[in-house]
Amino acid sequence: MIQMTGLQDLISKVERAKLVKQKKLTSAVQNLVRDVFTELVVHGPQSSGNLVLNYRIKFKGVSDSYDEIPTYSNRPGPYQRGDAPAVPQALNNELWKNQNIRYNTKVTISNEAPYAEEVEAGEGPGGLPIRDVNYVNGRIMMISAIRLKFERLSNLTHVNL
Repeated sequence: MIQMTGLQDLISKVERAKLVKQKKLTSAVQNLVRDVFTELVVHGPQSSGNLVLNYRIKFKGVSDSYDEIPTYSNRPGPYQRGDAPAVPQALNNELWKNQNIRYNTKVTISNEAPYAEEVEAGEGPGGLPIRDVNYVNGRIMMISAIRLKFERLSNLTHVNL
């Protein structure tokens, strides 16, 4: 009779290696979500700041709704893309969620502003034109532009598995 011993040690090594890979994948997913969200918020068009403040990171059944901030809407003169206080506030409101994302979490970034689709299509709320200052390299930086930018990544180069 022959026997193979030490299988439990081998299984334990495989499990440890699996946990290391999952941790690296989790970090890569968190970095990607952070980068995509930050790109949308920092480079997205702004006038009142409400569009930027309504980007949400959603997962695990987290719901969202449009929140208009009246002090932003009533501000004299429009914001430009990247302006404070909307950008830092939007990042602070949402990026904390990143710590709860794992490698296998289904993540959605959305914007519930009632005029978000109009802006995405190149038209401001109520048919107003998008100001030139809100374009980056001739594009409005919203979901479709950001998707194109990040889909061009052929691999996750910042992950060393």
